[in-house]
Amino acid sequence: MTAGDVGYNLPLTRLNPWYPGQMGVPGTDTETGLRQHCTGTIFYVDPNYPGASDARDGTNPTDPMLTVQAALNKCQGYRGDVVVVMANNNWEYDNSGNTTIGQNTIISEQVVMNTPGVRLIGVNQSGVTGVPWLNPASGGVCITVNACNCTVEGFAFFGHRATGLGVAIQPIYLFGTYGDNLTVRHCIFDEYFEYGILMQDAWSCDIHHNWFYATPIGIANDDTVATSIYDHIHHNYFRNCPGCAIYIGLGEHWNVYENHIWNDDAASGSAATDEGIEVAGGDYNFVHHNTMSCLLPGAGAGDYIDFNTGGTNDVWSQNTCANGTSDDIYSPVLVFPTMAAGATIVSAAVNWTLAAPAVIMPAVSAPAVPYLVQALVIESMSKNGEFEFVLYYGNANTEFARVRFSQLGGFFGYCVLQTPSVLIPAGARIYGALACSTGGGGAATATVSIIHRVVPGPPA
Repeated sequence: MTAGDVGYNLPLTRLNPWYPGQMGVPGTDTETGLRQHCTGTIFYVDPNYPGASDARDGTNPTDPMLTVQAALNKCQGYRGDVVVVMANNNWEYDNSGNTTIGQNTIISEQVVMNTPGVRLIGVNQSGVTGVPWLNPASGGVCITVNACNCTVEGFAFFGHRATGLGVAIQPIYLFGTYGDNLTVRHCIFDEYFEYGILMQDAWSCDIHHNWFYATPIGIANDDTVATSIYDHIHHNYFRNCPGCAIYIGLGEHWNVYENHIWNDDAASGSAATDEGIEVAGGDYNFVHHNTMSCLLPGAGAGDYIDFNTGGTNDVWSQNTCANGTSDDIYSPVLVFPTMAAGATIVSAAVNWTLAAPAVIMPAVSAPAVPYLVQALVIESMSKNGEFEFVLYYGNANTEFARVRFSQLGGFFGYCVLQTPSVLIPAGARIYGALACSTGGGGAATATVSIIHRVVPGPPA
């Protein structure tokens, strides 16, 4: 659960400090510094510690730095550096009014992580809310990331502001710096942000085990810059995000799973259009095993279709709604032709020779979504014999099923032949061709129909 799972490794070695002492500033001449491993350094930030100063080297927890940005500025790329921010008493529902505790100074900065491979963590030793971080200005960004392979975890972001961002991945194209491979975990975002996490051209990020409480838009791909690809969004909790819990937009190849999305409107059957997961033009996303408070399709306002929008080539599977699993959606069995005579198919007048394919279901009558042909119904046959029937789909007459049957002893009609098929594209026509063992004695004429079923796809 959020910050309750944050951990950081104890230093393995104690080495000499990198920075010389500064006269008159306690802690700058400490004899030992702290490292996480043989190369990385831990920098401590604690504005509540007596005498905290950015003039220190920050490597000793009893001589911490004052600000997060000053600690980040000391980090070196891919050295394994960690910035540890200690707890304070200013979570909005915590003991902020109790000044006797002594941890009253909140983190209130807008910082930039521009050194790759740095881990920024908040350490709240006994709670799950994380280290409180106040957005200091309306419209501001608490943490801007434009370096790769960084981690942010263990903070409770809140702002009491009308706009602003918790964490933003914002590449600087002029300098060729990106925020790819970012991990954001064990954080909380409240309702006083426009976005909890905003991703601009962010590839292969891992965002998990965060809480979003009424954040207007929880996690979003910013399509106005460049789309984000190959991102993993999982095990997050969203409650009443009125804009959208997860906005994928034009994103591609996202893996979105095991998220829990509660929405009061969807749960009550009120309209909640695209307040769950929204794909707006993106493709090839895998959205699966999420739990949502909406109902299965059919309820209208607030149902699975209203609550979400998927991409054409997405895969949405095993998402659980309030009254069942999305893959269990009932799709009615259909027949074509319906309320009319079957289609006429004539064999060649030669033994075991297929005639040219003829139409069974024209494209204009085909389902507007992908579908399966489940059976071929032989309604009548003009003669005895053994027969082979081939089914085709699309303008190229692609074969997808072939069956054999016989009509002997004067029984000239009505048999149902199962035809397990590939997934037929939306709007594809169905043609058929017939061959007969006794075609040399005259062509056989059959009337046929098909039984088909549409396949539930991504929410439209």
